[in-house]
Amino acid sequence: MPAFLGEYPTPASRTIRSNRAFNGELRLWEAAACLEGDAIDEATALALRRHLDMDISPMAVQTLWQSNTLQAGRLSWSIQQRAERLNWLSGAERLDPLKPVPAESLIGRSLGFWRQHYTRERTRRRKRETTLKPWHKTQADRELGLKEALLDLWDRPERAAERLYALFKAHQGKPFKQALGKILPRYYPSDLYNPATQKSQYIRLPWHFYKLSAKARYLYALMGLAGKHLKPHGQIRPSGRLGLPLGFIAGLGGAAIMVSLTTLGTSEAPQFQLTHGVFDHPIFSQFTIREWYRSGPEQYRYIVGSPKSLESGVASAGQELTLDWRWQALDNIKILNGAQLWHAGTLPQPIRACAEHWPRRSLAVIAADPETDIAARQLAIRLLDKGAADVILLGTAWDRYLHRLTGGAAIASPQDQLLIILHSTEKLPPLADFPGAVAAVRADDFEGLARSLQFPGERSVAELWDGNSSLRLWGGPENEEVGGIQLVKVCGGTFSMGSPEEEVGAQSNEQPRHPVTLDTFAIGRTEVTEALYKTFKPLQREFGADHPAVLVSWGEARAFCQHHGLDLPTEAQWEYAARAGTLTPWSSGANEENLKASAWYGEGLSGTAHPVGQKKANPLGLYDMHGNVWEWSRDCYREDLYKDRNVELTTIDPVLDRIACEIRSLRGGSLDDPAEFLRSADRGWRRPGGGRGYGGFRCVRAPRRQP
Repeated sequence: MPAFLGEYPTPASRTIRSNRAFNGELRLWEAAACLEGDAIDEATALALRRHLDMDISPMAVQTLWQSNTLQAGRLSWSIQQRAERLNWLSGAERLDPLKPVPAESLIGRSLGFWRQHYTRERTRRRKRETTLKPWHKTQADRELGLKEALLDLWDRPERAAERLYALFKAHQGKPFKQALGKILPRYYPSDLYNPATQKSQYIRLPWHFYKLSAKARYLYALMGLAGKHLKPHGQIRPSGRLGLPLGFIAGLGGAAIMVSLTTLGTSEAPQFQLTHGVFDHPIFSQFTIREWYRSGPEQYRYIVGSPKSLESGVASAGQELTLDWRWQALDNIKILNGAQLWHAGTLPQPIRACAEHWPRRSLAVIAADPETDIAARQLAIRLLDKGAADVILLGTAWDRYLHRLTGGAAIASPQDQLLIILHSTEKLPPLADFPGAVAAVRADDFEGLARSLQFPGERSVAELWDGNSSLRLWGGPENEEVGGIQLVKVCGGTFSMGSPEEEVGAQSNEQPRHPVTLDTFAIGRTEVTEALYKTFKPLQREFGADHPAVLVSWGEARAFCQHHGLDLPTEAQWEYAARAGTLTPWSSGANEENLKASAWYGEGLSGTAHPVGQKKANPLGLYDMHGNVWEWSRDCYREDLYKDRNVELTTIDPVLDRIACEIRSLRGGSLDDPAEFLRSADRGWRRPGGGRGYGGFRCVRAPRRQP
């Protein structure tokens, strides 16, 4: 990676003599060379001089070469030296920052040279590309793309915003993205640059920030251009309480956000005071939207909430914002005149998609009458239950209420996506400016579209429904295999753990019901079978290769999972996976009649465990979470465990695991138990040294705890 990216140490260099100031064309030549972020060789420097048609004597060339730092014979400058020369170049021609950089200007001609130079380099690399030495989409390819985008930053700021953001988004959390985060804060548009206060390593760009489009300004703010002046600051943290009545979708309620402003009397960006620090946890942060950016001189806009409910407001520089962000129940459906806003389908706590770089918000429009078009309703339910859409606008008058869906310019982001589904004869009206990805799909078979949303992971609209859009769809959890164990990836989120007092069969050890937030994990599609367990060690008793392994102690079960780099699920992970977005006693609903299709139970002690995967799976595609055999969890059992948990805040990834643990938790019930023992919230227990005839286990992979 080039040294200018700042990720790796600069190679040892030698200084021929101390730098001195140059005048005339020699200084212009040196400044133009600094547009290349890396060290340059002599041949390239001389080619630049010829391109600029400069009349510089050989002695002057030698003086330039001897008066700067060399890296392996290549001309190089420090960050401060480069900034000084580029700032001089930016101001030398007195360009109007409100007009485009003229192509015939010195900056324009210099940029033209470096663009040609990078194009030739890309062509040369592609011609030499082989299977053993690839070029396309390699680190070197991306580094060259970054150099090209940084050139655009000088004279094509709108285009540069798109190109830089594509690199920024594609490599979040990696060294390349981190390096980009070190570069952009050093660049300042002319209307934000103050030579009296700006440090010498900052670079002035020849254009005004507030003349850019709202989309470009937003992208630059996200990426950190001009450091603290534009970068979204702080993290707005929620605090709260939980209200989860049935028939409503549970979520972070935007209407419950309370903001108070206090003037601090400074020109710095606003500061946030959080009412509860528990929500500062990075696991919780990934499931919320907490942004703010500069929207004008001395003015900032904040956006807070969840993908299903967002609020926006304005604060002035120097103000302190105290935030109280509460949990509350949201109406599943909001009735409008000729349309409806849906936040959930059949699942009150749907599990959102967790594909890499999944949109900040995934929004959808279905142009059909929700009262009469049953297929359109089925499609909306499928999109919401799968986690493919966060909110859906369903109705014939959808264009009248599109702003209610997107939030308008104040909330909509380039990181959002919007899917519009129309009947084949319907025309797409002009859309208000939406900064994110948009795709329109025309079809008459809405029921067929709903059926097609049955696949693991993500696919593009073009791949699934034809067309040319790269807008993304989510068909359900992704699958993987570890040592013959089939795992289902369960996207993280916050859910209601435990049972309400009014639930039939509820026990005191399941109460109070409280919010729990989990990171993404992968869990066994079925209990571990005899065939799989016997590859690890013999069983005490066998019933069949595809039967669950039983009569296995807690220690033996955990040893098997850890042998494969996995572990036993925590109680919270098990219940979250068993509920699969539901709040009812069983994932199949509140009616015991529906349980019969998905669980073995009530057979008495005379039966034997059934082969795995014979009954209907739950909404996540997991089998036998209810009934057949009890399943070990990782936790020690404690009767009053939930009494210590806060029903107003959230508990992050809880686990109670001690070496000297006399009792371990069991979950799920078995084939000889009544239906109330199979409830998602039910907690059983047993001493870890003993297995039981109807006791088995499944394994889990949790990124935060397992290698």
